[in-house]
Amino acid sequence: MKAMKKLLLTTICIFGLIEILSGCKKELLINPTEVVLYNGSQEKIQVDGEENGITYVSENPLIATVSNDGVVTGWVRGETNILVSAGSKKAICKAQVKTRVNSIPEIDASTLGMAETEAKERLTKNGESITTTKDGFAYVKTVSGTKIVYIYLHENGKIQTCAMTLSLSSSLAPTIVDFATERYSVVTRTGTYSLAMISPTKEYAVLLSVEDGRITLLYTLHNQKNNMKSATIEAFLNEEEH
Repeated sequence: MKAMKKLLLTTICIFGLIEILSGCKKELLINPTEVVLYNGSQEKIQVDGEENGITYVSENPLIATVSNDGVVTGWVRGETNILVSAGSKKAICKAQVKTRVNSIPEIDASTLGMAETEAKERLTKNGESITTTKDGFAYVKTVSGTKIVYIYLHENGKIQTCAMTLSLSSSLAPTIVDFATERYSVVTRTGTYSLAMISPTKEYAVLLSVEDGRITLLYTLHNQKNNMKSATIEAFLNEEEH
């Protein structure tokens, strides 16, 4: 009887061990499990013990893409997962994309759709010296001797459009393109300073353009018609100059 119980316990232990080992086989071993990239930089994911039938999928290709052989390319700032699988085995590589151009203060695009009073209060608390007009408000920051004007326009009490603009002749002009493409995914490009872009979360659209000797990055909520007129920008600029 004791021998039977011992045999039964041994059998249960063996089957339990097999079950554990079977579960472990479903985990795919990859290296690295995390990558830090910049716009255009790459890193390859190595898969241990597997040669065929491996698939790679990026959860957000706007942030980072991955090739069929596991090469991850960074595009715009953000974080996403690269899903790696081989049959029933799976693994995740976390991809973080950082920016190199960090000297230019960013506009607060999260104010789009926000109440004008709330947006103004937030920016004032952040230390911005705001100039107000009937169409919106603006403030100016100076970087490396270049004045950058940040403009927020409201309609029906809510921020509909915001923009940052600087002189085309300034030393920051070439940098602003890298600044933009490190943060927003390019949809169309028709010139050096003519880009239509979208944020990696697809929350808002961004247009880079040149007009009247100035470079402007203009932000609107995605799929929202842009109602910002050049005359309105000029009004803010003229007021600042005087």
